[in-house]
Amino acid sequence: MNTKKVLAGLGIFFLFMLFGTLLSRGIYATSLPQVTLEKAKRSAISHRVEVNGSVQQSREAAVDALAGLKVKEIFVLPGDTVAEGQPLFELDLEDLEEQLAEGNREIEMQRLQVATLQNNVNLSAAQKNETMLRAGQDMLDVMADSELTLQRAIEDEEEAKRDLRNLEAEMPENGEEDPAYSVWESEWKAQQEAVKAAERAREDAQNAKEEALLTAQRDLEDALSQLPTDAALGSARMTLAALRQEQEKLQKIKEEKGIVVSDRDGVITQIRVSVGERTPDGAAVLMADLTQPLFFTAVLEQEEKKYVDPGETVEVALSGTQRGGELKLTVDYLEAVESMPGSYRAVCRLPEGKGTIGQNGTFSLTLQSEVYDCCIPLAALHTDANMSSFVYVMTERPTILGMEPVAEKRMVEVLDQNETLAAISSGAVSAEDELIVGSTKEFEDGEVVRRKEE
Repeated sequence: MNTKKVLAGLGIFFLFMLFGTLLSRGIYATSLPQVTLEKAKRSAISHRVEVNGSVQQSREAAVDALAGLKVKEIFVLPGDTVAEGQPLFELDLEDLEEQLAEGNREIEMQRLQVATLQNNVNLSAAQKNETMLRAGQDMLDVMADSELTLQRAIEDEEEAKRDLRNLEAEMPENGEEDPAYSVWESEWKAQQEAVKAAERAREDAQNAKEEALLTAQRDLEDALSQLPTDAALGSARMTLAALRQEQEKLQKIKEEKGIVVSDRDGVITQIRVSVGERTPDGAAVLMADLTQPLFFTAVLEQEEKKYVDPGETVEVALSGTQRGGELKLTVDYLEAVESMPGSYRAVCRLPEGKGTIGQNGTFSLTLQSEVYDCCIPLAALHTDANMSSFVYVMTERPTILGMEPVAEKRMVEVLDQNETLAAISSGAVSAEDELIVGSTKEFEDGEVVRRKEE
């Protein structure tokens, strides 16, 4: 009887101990970090570039007006589309009449001065004056002719460089493997030679201008040094000629009733005149030339630029475009943005009839990398103070109570990554390893963890 009681007591004791052990282990387990696990997989890494941009003109033209005239009314605003011959702004005719009257007075006074000087010289002096006048006129002609030649050379150089850029944008996608590559390469080399020839022509025009101007100035100085009265009379005649020329311009504006019109089809980009103010010395109105193609431009940061190359096909969705109406465009060229170091402007030519100047849009491109053997969720990747990358893998270690799960820290080498995945070098993590991608609390290398129950 006593033996049965002892055995029963021992049984109750062991049951109580087992219950206490299980209870304490349960309480201990609830205090452990609960972790979410995922395995590595074989995958490619996709990179998406998406930035905002706008439609821009490729060439800007200027509309000039005689400086110093008062503006009465402006008929256009920036962004307006205008046709050739369309009025842009109107000049004040009353102010114009006053300037014409003042010009006539100046001309009469100058004519009187010329006549007085003419009467004070003899035949020899008159002949010298004529020589001086011709030298002065020659200098003006040389300046005009050489400047025109130089300007044309500059325009030819710009056109040759633009044609080269356009040709480079049309390079066959498969390079030398493309049957059309040899024809393209021949044209490309020929265009490079054309650019060099245009550059030399521009340099020659610049040198010719400087030499011709120097020669004309010396001739004029020689003529002026012949006789003091020669210089005075010649200068007076040149002044009179300039006054008359200015008066002719004012008269022509009067005949046109003070209306300044556009000399081409275009879109107004900038207005540099104001009502009640006088016209500036230089362009009064700037406008985009609609005879030239439009471009879509977007600014890329340094990191984004890594995935965009000239010739790359991108998707551009202009504002107001319905889904599915995105344009497939080619990146014609990339240029550094001087005001934003490290940034680049991507330029894409728009098809004819697409886009309006200033229209906003989105520039996007998605590229797939090579397939990597070991890709892990970005949530599993960590960086230490030395900027070295590591992951935590759940492994097991033996204890007196059996195997228990622990977090094991492993250093890894990152090959590529995007917003969700990271590709790491093979070896540190196998396809069977379970990576810790989330935890209910912080933990360290070697610390006991438990799997989070679903």
